[in-house]
Amino acid sequence: MARRTLLERHAPASVLIDPKGRALYFHGATGPYLEAPAGEPTRDIVAMAREGLRSKLRMALRQAVDDGAEHGFDARIRQDGAPRNIDVTVTPANGSGAPGLLLVSFMPRPETEKDSLAGTPDGEAGHDRRALEQELTSTRAELRDTAEQMESANEELKAYNEEATSMNEELQSTNEELETSKEELQSFNEELHSVNSQLQHKIGELERSTDTLDNLLSGTEIATIFLDADLRIKWFSPASRDLLALVSGDVGRPIATFALKIDDPDLLGDAKTVLAKLAPIDAVVRDGDAKWYLRRVLPYRTRDDRIEGVVVTFVDITERKRAGDAAEAARAFSDAIVQTMRQPLLVLDADLRVHSANRAFCDVFNVARDATEGRPIYEIGGGQWDIPQL
Repeated sequence: MARRTLLERHAPASVLIDPKGRALYFHGATGPYLEAPAGEPTRDIVAMAREGLRSKLRMALRQAVDDGAEHGFDARIRQDGAPRNIDVTVTPANGSGAPGLLLVSFMPRPETEKDSLAGTPDGEAGHDRRALEQELTSTRAELRDTAEQMESANEELKAYNEEATSMNEELQSTNEELETSKEELQSFNEELHSVNSQLQHKIGELERSTDTLDNLLSGTEIATIFLDADLRIKWFSPASRDLLALVSGDVGRPIATFALKIDDPDLLGDAKTVLAKLAPIDAVVRDGDAKWYLRRVLPYRTRDDRIEGVVVTFVDITERKRAGDAAEAARAFSDAIVQTMRQPLLVLDADLRVHSANRAFCDVFNVARDATEGRPIYEIGGGQWDIPQL
């Protein structure tokens, strides 16, 4: 409270301004020195300065900003029609925490005898003349300073113009590069469109090939399993689901972990052999329903002739197996009948070759069965059957 009271009573009227001359804070009665000009509101302290104060204040502000030192001057203003002498001080506010701020203080100067004489008409005229001379000197200095600033500004503008010209050239070069890049991008886009069309065509062909393969495997009902080089399941046909008890989640699992319904203990060994020797291996196997299958293991080759696993197929040969067994049984039965006949007997094929000779024939004609069967009848027994009537 003491400091505030002392400041309000004894501190001069002051204005805190920024480096551009805009008022930030008013202290004390500044009305005698500053007044708002007509028009839009402003915070410019030079624009608000009263007559007789403006030019000197502008110069002092510029000097304080340039050298960072305190500058003061005296001025004579008119207040209520009467002249009044004041002292003005422009001080950099270094301790304000915001660099560049200035404190402008206004202090009325006590009137002396010389000032009283200046109040007479002659003195007033002399003072006005001196004031005009001082203002002229100040104006000349201000004009000189303004000219120097104008020259400096012109040099800066020239430098800015050169920089702008350089930037314009760079921008033009960049624009040309962008145009080139745009053309290249358009070319790449066209190539990408062409590649995309080819890819769509390839995808269509792949889908058709996949559909054809699926229908082929489904129509033939051949159980097929694709294994990779580590004998893990890559793919299997629909017919493999029931025959080998496989589900979709089995893809990627080793075939060795499955308990297959097929009695095929040599499957893993044959698959490894095919991977090593690249030669197919066939075997006849049987399942738990007394069905017979021809199991074939082949190498899995890619289009660039790389081996990436094996293909295992199971073809149902139950009917063929049964027919073959029946034929074998019939042949054995007929051979048994031939062998049990007491009369010598030969069975010939269409080329008159000996298909079989019974025991009675071999005993009567003293020939060996191995030397008789499979030979033309006219050559056996040293040619003794080479008889025109026969």
